[in-house]
Amino acid sequence: MFGQAGFLEEELADDYSINLKKEYNYCKRKYNLKSIDRHLWKFLRLRPLNFPTIRIAQLSNLLANNSNLLSRTMDCLSLEDLYSVYSCGVSDYWKTHYIFGKQSTRRNKNIGKKTIHKLIINAIVPIMFVYGKMKNHSEIKERAINLLEQIPPEANHITMRWNNLGFKLQNASESQALLQLTDKYCSKKRCLDCQIGHLLLNIGKA
Repeated sequence: MFGQAGFLEEELADDYSINLKKEYNYCKRKYNLKSIDRHLWKFLRLRPLNFPTIRIAQLSNLLANNSNLLSRTMDCLSLEDLYSVYSCGVSDYWKTHYIFGKQSTRRNKNIGKKTIHKLIINAIVPIMFVYGKMKNHSEIKERAINLLEQIPPEANHITMRWNNLGFKLQNASESQALLQLTDKYCSKKRCLDCQIGHLLLNIGKA
């Protein structure tokens, strides 16, 4: 994964990095792999825990320890079950590094609940709902929706604008709904086609 992300193309000094590069170069020749440009990754203004290298290390650890990740995810019956699956950390090397070759203070760097919430909202729930739809399994679809109702609402510039209008969001289901309305109606200036927009315009007239 680091090789495909372009991080192994530069000069590397420590044993871990060199061994990764050797292994990747073998796979690259065998499977005709093509990496992306390392400079596409952004580090500027990011907290070290959010560095792309740390996120890739966490994803690698998650996949390495969950050979049946999809089935394990579909078997999760609650938010706590998902926490147990996705609360992964990093390998020993990344506990003392944020980037290749530069040692730092030892830290576990486990995926936090806020990050898991983002994964659930943007990846797990959509996949779970579509899976339930494909398998004609209504219980899985309902579980996906229920998960959104158990997670705090997303906080971004769009939801803040809705909050300023008086919409006090209770959970991620509501914030996702308003993000959808914003994309389909507000951004396209379809206020008269939207009941909320119509109501706000009438309030303005009053």
